[in-house]
Amino acid sequence: MDSARGKIEGQINSLQSFGTLDGPGIRYVVFMQGCPLKCVFCHNAGAIDLKGGKKVTLDKLMEKIDKCIPYLKQGGITVSGGEPTLQWRFVKEFLSACGQRGLHTALDTCLFTKKDVLVNLIPEVDLFLVSVKHMDAEKHFGLTGRDNKLILENIRYAASKKPVWLRYVLIEGITDSEEDLLDLIGFAKKLEKLELIELLSFSSMGVEKQREFKGFKITKTKDLKAPSLKKVLWAKKLLEENGFKVVV
Repeated sequence: MDSARGKIEGQINSLQSFGTLDGPGIRYVVFMQGCPLKCVFCHNAGAIDLKGGKKVTLDKLMEKIDKCIPYLKQGGITVSGGEPTLQWRFVKEFLSACGQRGLHTALDTCLFTKKDVLVNLIPEVDLFLVSVKHMDAEKHFGLTGRDNKLILENIRYAASKKPVWLRYVLIEGITDSEEDLLDLIGFAKKLEKLELIELLSFSSMGVEKQREFKGFKITKTKDLKAPSLKKVLWAKKLLEENGFKVVV
């Protein structure tokens, strides 16, 4: 790696050297700092402010990765956040360096970003893990503070180029109705390289974490509840009946 490239810096929230929930196999997970969404169920509110975290050079990060390569060969690297596309230049160089070492690369993202950013990142990404908050634009705005038009457009584009796993959070009475799931199914059926859908149950842990960060506005969270196991299994069956591989 040339000296100039190795000295570029990324704002990192945290590192996880033995992740098993963010892509196939054992993953080294890099949580980037900064996110343009403010999801009411965010489980990592400390990663939202781009000014937080710690600056790390690419060289220093790769030193950590190199020590773990023996057990990452059957898994790989996942860049998460926050929202990693906010620091796409650093993320691109990092994923490229990992790819050159023969490591599988995954990007855990909401894809709320400009199309040209996505185009720049795609060559370095082996798998996209994309969180779909809600298919309905108004409800999506209520949950995240952002419209979902750009996100859905980017998911379609990413899925035309690289494998995609969709992640969908089930919240009782908000994202788990039959209409909600049928809207998701209609969208997902048109994704060319979709491999699976991961159903996640809402957890109040994220809401409690938000209270630790001054200025993070919590709205309508008192009514957020996890769905029953029966509802989760119903949603899983509905998706499977429509031809999808589903993980819960």
